[in-house]
Amino acid sequence: MLVNLPAIGIDVAKNFCFYAAVSPTCTTFLKPFRALNTKQGLLFALGQIKKVEEAFSSKPVIVLESTGHYSQRIIHFFLKQGFEVYHINPLISHSIKNSVVRKTFLR
Repeated sequence: MLVNLPAIGIDVAKNFCFYAAVSPTCTTFLKPFRALNTKQGLLFALGQIKKVEEAFSSKPVIVLESTGHYSQRIIHFFLKQGFEVYHINPLISHSIKNSVVRKTFLR
């Protein structure tokens, strides 16, 4: 069950990614950071993610939305490092966001 694991959320763009680390209690663990989509950038991100792993004594899960071929390199890198990676369809995540949040009207 994923409830007791930390998570890394990745927002993938063409040249860089934003990473955010969340504790098992859903609180922000690391200040979100940006890393280039290069070997050096991925190694930097891996170093930051290792801090999360050491703090919680468990490997965090990696979660990211599909961004076409830009996300493929990121997914491959983290799978090769032994992480559990969840690749989410942005249409599904967008529809979930819209169905869960109750709409309110301002007066």
